Amino acid sequence: MKERESTQTETRETEPNLKTPIIDIVRHGSTDYKELTNSDFEFNPDSPDFKLNAEHLDLTKEGIKEILEAAQQIEQRIDKQNEVVILTTSPNFRAQSSIFLIEKYLRENGVTILNSEKIFKTQSLRQIKFRDVPHDEWVEHHQRYIEDDPDFAKLPTEVAHTQIVNEVYGQTISEFCTEGYDDIDQRFNNFVRHMSNIQNWFSAETMALLKGKRLRIIALTHEELPARFMKQTLNTKENLKKGQVLEISPIKADETENQQIKISLLKKLSGESESAEIMVDDIKH
Repeated sequence: MKERESTQTETRETEPNLKTPIIDIVRHGSTDYKELTNSDFEFNPDSPDFKLNAEHLDLTKEGIKEILEAAQQIEQRIDKQNEVVILTTSPNFRAQSSIFLIEKYLRENGVTILNSEKIFKTQSLRQIKFRDVPHDEWVEHHQRYIEDDPDFAKLPTEVAHTQIVNEVYGQTISEFCTEGYDDIDQRFNNFVRHMSNIQNWFSAETMALLKGKRLRIIALTHEELPARFMKQTLNTKENLKKGQVLEISPIKADETENQQIKISLLKKLSGESESAEIMVDDIKH
């Protein structure tokens, strides 16, 4: 992508490109990582006793609050008469927990969701994987670093992960993890490209439901996935915060210009967070 020279002085009217979806990238809410650290934790959304609370979700009470605030922000940006939503998520429990909360909030506030009966889980949005180290051991080290220095949590994930891997395990990221950050960045770019062209794989029945409407895709993931993208496009100093929304919205400036993309990092409704917005040239698919 090539950044335009100026985004602050843009004055002419713009309109959405209805053929290309809006993509909302959301980081899961705060969690105790029960999936990774508690072998007795059962995450079973199909159970009749399952509830959207901290007992049954892999989110803390604060994490639930963060995600409901993110859902509120997204809901306020949705044109309910002219948009429909698809939900997709990392298979990790904290991300699935978050998408369930968003789905319920949006549905209760009149948003049309195409796949409310079956939320799509994709490995494209998954957390980083380690080769030989249990995830609970990693969580313990990571939390200790943050306790020793709270600013450690603000470091870019690539920097923070590399520091832990080097100092604790004496390895490089490529030795320690199943993929490097070049691979993670490519995984994110591939996901965005696929979602931008997802209508090419829709059935005639689904296309009929979309007729005259714009598609919005809401994707739950982890901090490392969009990290380089945010740095390269928005020059962010910190990671995507828990419950924060990164929106990729194609627009059409006028009939003579190529499609442009507005990238917006939304400021969280509570707590400290960065916000930024920029226009970039169209991504060629």
